[in-house]
Amino acid sequence: MMTGFLSSLFQERSAPAEKRGTYLQDNILAVGSEAAAGISVTPNSALTSAAVFACVRILSETLASLPLITYERLKRGRERANGFYLYPILHDKPNEFMTSFELRETLQGHLALWGNAFSQLDYDEAGRIVSIFPLRPDRMSKIQIQNGVKLFEYQLPDGGTTWLTEDRVWHLKAFGDGIWGHIVT
Repeated sequence: MMTGFLSSLFQERSAPAEKRGTYLQDNILAVGSEAAAGISVTPNSALTSAAVFACVRILSETLASLPLITYERLKRGRERANGFYLYPILHDKPNEFMTSFELRETLQGHLALWGNAFSQLDYDEAGRIVSIFPLRPDRMSKIQIQNGVKLFEYQLPDGGTTWLTEDRVWHLKAFGDGIWGHIVT
């Protein structure tokens, strides 16, 4: 006879319709709130679970390993745009500390755990992006719109905050409302 988590899942199939799915809803999908055991689960604490860590790692590494190709639209079709100025940044080295694989892996992990992934875009004097740095989603405290411009409030490591304009932030959202990605609470 099975006991624990697996037996609960298998018993779900034979349970009356009104009772099905409650185990997962009550115990697994409680990220950001107290689970049935009375323990608060956050994205950081969820990663201490081997199952959650493995799932996020597989998802992130798989996405990061996919080919990243830039294309130019033509009147009829498209062609590779290896000469596009962003190609080496996106394909090889987005910043001085990370490879493209590492950036994409990090952003996908953030997206899977927080529902949002943020990167800071740095520009040269000509207004061209020269580097992309991931930002920690747990430090993004507010997003607001003022005079039609989206602003992001980011908590700095020293405890202070800074506001970044939408041209400085690349924001990836999972589902959501158009402003924030879906955050499970």
